[in-house]
Amino acid sequence: MQIILIVFNNGPTTITNASNFFAYKGGSTTIIGDRNNNSSDNFTLYTTGTTTYRSVNNGTVRDFRHGSTNNVTIDTNATLQNGTIIIAQNNSQNINNLNYSNTSPFNLITNGTFTMRNMNLFVRSMPFADNSSVNIYHSLIYLYAYACLNCSRADSNSSLTACDNNINWCGWTGNSSTDLFTLNLGRGPNGEEQPVLIVNNNSTVRTNSPSGAVHYIWGAFVGKDVTYLRWTGATTTQNFRGFLIRNFPPNLTLNIGISGNFTPDFRKSIIDQLLSRY
Repeated sequence: MQIILIVFNNGPTTITNASNFFAYKGGSTTIIGDRNNNSSDNFTLYTTGTTTYRSVNNGTVRDFRHGSTNNVTIDTNATLQNGTIIIAQNNSQNINNLNYSNTSPFNLITNGTFTMRNMNLFVRSMPFADNSSVNIYHSLIYLYAYACLNCSRADSNSSLTACDNNINWCGWTGNSSTDLFTLNLGRGPNGEEQPVLIVNNNSTVRTNSPSGAVHYIWGAFVGKDVTYLRWTGATTTQNFRGFLIRNFPPNLTLNIGISGNFTPDFRKSIIDQLLSRY
């Protein structure tokens, strides 16, 4: 049986372990998956207010589609699986407004360590929580932080400079302060290949970690326009397994700098898996 839930109020709404529903929601919304009951699954959600996904007792939120015109937050230790999240503006004029785009509420924000499997993400940016572990497997990530019409493509470092000057212009950010920040994109819990497809539109993605951190990106990283994949930190180890594809503007110079702690490993098995999925 399918349940249609329509809520237009501006107050908060919490949905726990519900299945087979449509929700059209203003105001804030919290979706909870509780392992001790039935996880929230098989739903379609449209929101104009903020949304938070949360797991209780190692529960999972699964099999869903979510369209939003506001920020979406992934709570600490949340697990999302077999879902699609699309965050975009509903006013096309805002795309061309630099001041609005700089602080626009179209971000997928994380509060701590989280896990995603078989997800499709179309979001402006992903500000990862400091000192967290980012675990994303078998998923598509599309980022467009610095892709507005007025966002500069005039020089080879335009998105890099924008990201350095203001993290709101970064496709993703992750930092270490009291503990190590780590990326596990496409590398499974037991070291197995579960590749991700990352499409980055005119944006720079950046992480900063000290010695001892290991960042894994296993999959394909597709950069359109002025894009950069950047790590900063003391002696952080970076392991990239798969394919790096760049569609850089032909009139500009692509600057590539590789440190001694960067390990590229181009695997046909990675591209075969991605071809079979996409």
